[in-house]
Amino acid sequence: MAWQHEALESRQAEIASLRAQYSDLQGRIAGLRDTADDIVANADIETTQDGQPDGGPVAAVRDNLTDLAAANRKLTQRIARVRAGVRGADARAEELAAERDRLRRQLANAEAALAKVTRQREEARQARADLGTELTAQRAHRQAEAAGRAHAEAHADRLTARLDMARDRVTALRDELKAVEARLTASRTRHQALLAERARLADNVRALEGRLGLSSGDGRNLMARVSAVAKALRDAQQDKRSLASTRNKLRKRVASLESELSKLRERDLGLFKHFAERTGSGLTRVRETVAMTGVDVDKLVRRVKTAHAGAKGGPLVKLDAPVNDPIAKHASRLSRKMRRMLALQEALGSMPLTAPVESYWISSYFGKRRDPYTDEWAMHEGLDLAADAGSAVKATAPGKVVFAGHRAGYGRMVKVDHGLGLVTVYGHLKEIRVQQGERVGHREKVGELGNTGRSTGPHVHYEVRMDGDPADPMKFLKAGKHVFKG
Repeated sequence: MAWQHEALESRQAEIASLRAQYSDLQGRIAGLRDTADDIVANADIETTQDGQPDGGPVAAVRDNLTDLAAANRKLTQRIARVRAGVRGADARAEELAAERDRLRRQLANAEAALAKVTRQREEARQARADLGTELTAQRAHRQAEAAGRAHAEAHADRLTARLDMARDRVTALRDELKAVEARLTASRTRHQALLAERARLADNVRALEGRLGLSSGDGRNLMARVSAVAKALRDAQQDKRSLASTRNKLRKRVASLESELSKLRERDLGLFKHFAERTGSGLTRVRETVAMTGVDVDKLVRRVKTAHAGAKGGPLVKLDAPVNDPIAKHASRLSRKMRRMLALQEALGSMPLTAPVESYWISSYFGKRRDPYTDEWAMHEGLDLAADAGSAVKATAPGKVVFAGHRAGYGRMVKVDHGLGLVTVYGHLKEIRVQQGERVGHREKVGELGNTGRSTGPHVHYEVRMDGDPADPMKFLKAGKHVFKG
């Protein structure tokens, strides 16, 4: 722009000089015309010998006028050319002014875009800091939940052991009560038999005393037998009273144990319900988070369970029908929910829920778009995250590098398999920092952001694929924010 202004000023100075020369020439022509008129009016016309007028000074003036007229024409032509050049220069100046205005607008737009990118970068840095804080809090919350679950499981195991011991004690007491009742029944039978025997013997004694004249020795033997029977009867009555007392004590003990067992069952049932509700609430949050990514939750849980199923088998041995026990039902329900919760948490650990670069702005979203090279409508199967060239590109979840090299369209590319059918792709890298077959952890550096392959500027082309099909990475990033805020 500076040299163009200098050229324009030089052309304007040249035009001013030509105009001054033209004005001076016009003045000289006017002066010569006046001189010629004076000469023609005042001079005596002299004749030559052949009678022709002498040309003398008039001819010289005419020659000067002719020369001046020729110089005037040349100067006029030069002025015309200069004026044409000036008009061209004016047009060029107008074009340059328009170009300058356009460049100023572009500069203003670029400065506005730069300010926007700076704001977005600061917001991204702040968001990263917030996410780090939230991630730390979430990890602490998860650890607390895990400790709480472990404590609850240990407490449940202790309660189950106490419940089993109480059941065993109740069973033993019931068996002892049955034995006492059997002994009491036998004592009653024996007592009744003794009573019947005493009555029979008394009848026999009275009959014998009335009818027979027995000797005194026989009478004494008979009385001794009657006394022995009476003593046995008294002993049986004493045993009966003792057994009845023991039975009453055992019944009271059984009633006390049954009351304690009922309280334990109620408390255990309340604990199981409480933990089941908490687990259900956490399970709902995790399920909603996984569902935000668009992945089939049930399918993902089945894959986790299949991965941990291992080799199993053996003959079928059927069990008796389970007792209709509310605690057993709640314990089974809680166990199922906890297994599902653990499966979903493990799935979350394998899902790419963070961005591959720390500070970025999105230059192109997932889905249909205008191709940057052909300007035709095309499908964009990833997310373009623009940032400074050389920025670290990190794995968004732990996994195994299944490809690291150059691929058409992607340039330098890294592909990571996270298991459960999830794969992430990082394209247009400047440098690759991992090798095929290497295992990488979450947020571990896999390369540097670049502009290789089919790319118009420094960015990372980031893809998420489920079973080979492209998925919108933005859904995973939003789910990640939901996790960290939870």
